[in-house]
Amino acid sequence: MQTRVFNYIDLLPKEILTEHILIRLPVKYLGQCKCVSKPWNSLISDPYFVKTHLITTRTCNDDSDNNPKIILIPKRYPGFDVCVLYSYSLDNNGMRIGSRLKFDCANRWSRVWGSCDGFVLAQNGTWTSMYLLNPKTLESKQLPVLPSLRSKDIKNGCMFGFGYDSGSDDYAVVAISYRRFSSSIKVARVYVYMLRKGYWDKVGLSPYDYTCCAPGGVGIFVGGCLHWLAKNVNDSSWLISAFSLATKEFSQVPLPYVLGSSRLRPSSLGVTKGCLCLINWVHLFRISEVWVMTDYGVVDSWVKFSMDIYKVYPPLPLHLQQRNLVEMDCGRSCVVVVTDEEEAKSDNCDKVIISQSRLEPGMTYVESLVSSKNEDAQQKEKRGRRSKAIK
Repeated sequence: MQTRVFNYIDLLPKEILTEHILIRLPVKYLGQCKCVSKPWNSLISDPYFVKTHLITTRTCNDDSDNNPKIILIPKRYPGFDVCVLYSYSLDNNGMRIGSRLKFDCANRWSRVWGSCDGFVLAQNGTWTSMYLLNPKTLESKQLPVLPSLRSKDIKNGCMFGFGYDSGSDDYAVVAISYRRFSSSIKVARVYVYMLRKGYWDKVGLSPYDYTCCAPGGVGIFVGGCLHWLAKNVNDSSWLISAFSLATKEFSQVPLPYVLGSSRLRPSSLGVTKGCLCLINWVHLFRISEVWVMTDYGVVDSWVKFSMDIYKVYPPLPLHLQQRNLVEMDCGRSCVVVVTDEEEAKSDNCDKVIISQSRLEPGMTYVESLVSSKNEDAQQKEKRGRRSKAIK
């Protein structure tokens, strides 16, 4: 006589299982929970659950299991055509754990342009090959070629940014297309790709000059806007341009008073603890000034602290929930400095060498189960699997 094994998990009401157990688990455990049973797999894969879990994760930033990971690309060398993506995580003891990310596309990654809610915008080779990636689920989606790049004119260049528009509840890729190798043509076209629409929209022209800082300008997403360093077309003064994903319009974010009156070029923008930050590399003294805007849009809220690190190239600020994370390109190795403002002032920084090879500028991301497929496409895919199972 065959004994039936009773599954006590099925006795749990669906509401309790969803709202009090699964919804509170970090993403890395949800993948294991999918293997428990088909009902669990279906529940965790449901778009509504994924969205609710993402919202819950945003409010639980103090959970160490939800700390962001770092995605990095080794620098490309002449004659070496393969460049893969690596994901690193830092635990509370500063230990680093790296893993190679294997997506279903060519390994010619050349740039990471942004991250938001588990998505990573990455460039695979040239500007005409852009992908939205989910490093957790290894799902990838190739974006259509930008209209300004279809002519394959080498004089056309691009900068990108990636963020989330809460008004339309959709993700947006913003491209600023400019004319390279030209000091007279400073007009930049602006295109927006909405994930649900699936195509590029030309929204107009930018009133600022980006030829001075491209192609290194990664759009930094803070407060519903994407930010780039740029110049005023009239007096060539430096400024921070902000493109609103809601209104599709540009505005300016004021620089610190000290930098606003200077003609020196700030190094880069970043985000730390949800605040816009600015790196000012003082080459003469080899000091990195890190400016953090604690109250968005208020010029008096810029706070400065410095890191005096010898033989370090201009740093790139990365984002962590609890502490600041700054990636340093030190010639032959990549050093991540984990620090906060008080530690930086006392030069008490945790320096962690995560790679012995030089790396392209990296980006942090938070793991999630969000999908680049819209809900209609997911439902069609499910119906297709069901029809095949019936046959």
